[in-house]
Amino acid sequence: MEPHFTLEELRVAFAWHVVGLIVGADAKVDASESIFVGAHFPQGLLERHGFVDGHGRPTARYADARVEALTRLPAELDMPAKLDLVTTFVGAAVVDEDLERGESRLVIAAARLLGIADAELDAHLDSMHGTVAAIDLPEPDLDG
Repeated sequence: MEPHFTLEELRVAFAWHVVGLIVGADAKVDASESIFVGAHFPQGLLERHGFVDGHGRPTARYADARVEALTRLPAELDMPAKLDLVTTFVGAAVVDEDLERGESRLVIAAARLLGIADAELDAHLDSMHGTVAAIDLPEPDLDG
């Protein structure tokens, strides 16, 4: 079966969704977060991909792309592209200068959905020490 979306469309759909979850994790979206979202996901880009309608509301095409992204991105994106997405997610988490535990968990969950091993994620986060110091992987639960 032919894929419905390009890899770029899937990357945008996945990233827009995850960034939306991250900026909304603390139940308030401040100006810095709104600016971040608008800069990374301008209305024109979302309209071009058919992810929003003329009123800026998410479309069924966007929902379909998010579903397809979960299977194709882990298999088809190379590691540098996956880590670039993580960098975007970290940026969304720290843009308001208030890193919440829920935001950290969302970054980690998104990385795992992309198929990034915890060790690779940890190394990438360590390499971002100028940007983030407070996202640490939880200790593994060896009991269960």
